[in-house]
Amino acid sequence: MPNRAGPPPVQSRALTVVEARLDEVVKGIEKRNDQFLDLLGKENVGRWKAVALHALAGNKKVLQDCTVLSIIEAIRESAALGLSPTGLLGEGWILPYGEQAKFMPGYRGYLKLLRNSGQIRIADAQIVYMNDEFRVELGTDPKIHHVPILYGEKEGDQLIADRGDYRGAYAWVQLNSGLNVVEWMSFDDLMKIRARSPSVIAGRQSPWDTDPGEMMRKTPIRRLVKRLPLESMPHVARAAILDEEGDVIEGTATEVKEPAAQSRATAAAYALGRGQADEESDAQMTAQRGEEGVTEAAALVADAAEGDPGEEGEAQMMCRANSPYGDGQFCVLSQGHGNNHKGADGSTWA
Repeated sequence: MPNRAGPPPVQSRALTVVEARLDEVVKGIEKRNDQFLDLLGKENVGRWKAVALHALAGNKKVLQDCTVLSIIEAIRESAALGLSPTGLLGEGWILPYGEQAKFMPGYRGYLKLLRNSGQIRIADAQIVYMNDEFRVELGTDPKIHHVPILYGEKEGDQLIADRGDYRGAYAWVQLNSGLNVVEWMSFDDLMKIRARSPSVIAGRQSPWDTDPGEMMRKTPIRRLVKRLPLESMPHVARAAILDEEGDVIEGTATEVKEPAAQSRATAAAYALGRGQADEESDAQMTAQRGEEGVTEAAALVADAAEGDPGEEGEAQMMCRANSPYGDGQFCVLSQGHGNNHKGADGSTWA
């Protein structure tokens, strides 16, 4: 009888790459199981890894384009911050930046970190619409008065059908001292930030298209965070650094960059505030890099350290700028490179 089922389906090359990369990531995570145990605790590590890998399995672009080491590091960053990388809760996403996968916190992730910092009583971010009752006061006693219009409310005899167009967005926190810190941005200000996004400039789909509400809330939070005492909020500082790294990698900052000295202070605050478990995790990862041989840069650093005469000239031409994160990394790119620095482990910094 003829075979009515036809020939077996041909598996696409892209799918093969995705499956192979996911398998490599799973193996890489298992090799670092002790690190994740230190970060998450025995009772949480299994669920966290399952959630992260499930989210990653549906993110084919990250698996196709990004290095395995950068994907594992992005998952580790999410674990270190205690933020879900699935995007479903709005806490954060794993996004591709060329060949580098990066964990990017969302606005709900920032709020969670602020509330868990021990320095903040209350933290919130909201969108304001034209029909909302809204007033912002700055000065020595900052305040926000915001009463949203609810469905079915009337103004005189007229039914207010909806809240109207966007008016802007704000973020605010109350410190333990009772001081309020407020950041308000008009819709025009938000659209200026959106217009500077490299993805928008290039005509590619960006979070401003898929999740405009998330981005409008996150943008004033990013500005507000720079005004907080980050030396006592290491996880909030790290989230801010991750966002800055994404801006640098894309090539154009999505908002006005803070002075270099403040950026270094932010990085230093994170480095000084890291827990012992995180430092041990970094040391373990550093020890594993050589045996895994994951990048040419790592091999170059190893040769230079051993004094390989064939690589001596090339090693001397490396930038060797020290990482600001206290992880012992230095830049392995050639001197005079025109972009951000890059460590042997694939990490980047401005």
